[in-house]
Amino acid sequence: MPTKDTPTKKTSKNLVRQASEELAQVADMIEETSETAAAKAKQAAEHVAAQAKTAAKAADAKVRENPWPAVAGAGLIGALLGFFAGRSKR
Repeated sequence: MPTKDTPTKKTSKNLVRQASEELAQVADMIEETSETAAAKAKQAAEHVAAQAKTAAKAADAKVRENPWPAVAGAGLIGALLGFFAGRSKR
């Protein structure tokens, strides 16, 4: 035997349907925001990679043009690291 919907049941059903629709809207908004954030992160990563590549090429050209300052700098850094590493063991 079918039961008759009371006003309370109708109100409850309407609230559940409305909440479900609002949750679906929130889920769509979250998905859009996530896609936008992912696209912006990818774009930023590509930009940083391009800048790093440009800087590496410039550094490579500078070292090839005049290698002795780079050799001296590397030697100095190595000597300082060795000095400080040796002091920390004492």
